Amino acid sequence: MGSITIGGDDTVQFDGIPLSTLADKDPCVIEFPNELFTMVVGKNGNILVSQNNNGALANISLRLAMGGGDDVTLNSYLAEQVADLAKGGAHTIIVTQNFGGSPNGPVAAIYTLNTVFFTKGVVQRIAAEGDIEAVVALYSLRAGSWTRDLT
Repeated sequence: MGSITIGGDDTVQFDGIPLSTLADKDPCVIEFPNELFTMVVGKNGNILVSQNNNGALANISLRLAMGGGDDVTLNSYLAEQVADLAKGGAHTIIVTQNFGGSPNGPVAAIYTLNTVFFTKGVVQRIAAEGDIEAVVALYSLRAGSWTRDLT
């Protein structure tokens, strides 16, 4: 399973709104759990290739500061989705991963994740010993399609 983790000067937008209360460690992780294509060797060495439509799926984890503006916003979207899936609707996440680059080469990778839905409730840890995880809200989402552009 391939994955992308953001940090530093990278940005995350949820439905066009920049997220500003991303937490520590890996605040946004995009994982691609399925192969885009499957391949087998057939009789007489023939190679058979088939597109796997589930390769379009991407899992997204967002670590947000608990109680921050982004947590409040995403929690309301999650509650709306749970109450009425049709009304809650699909979302879009755009992740810009800045990496510099050469004078003539790309300087950022832009991941556009479409048809995004929440897949689980918000993970919350309660810790008695001051564990930083106690102030992080972990959101799990899934995208039905994605693109990656280099700019």
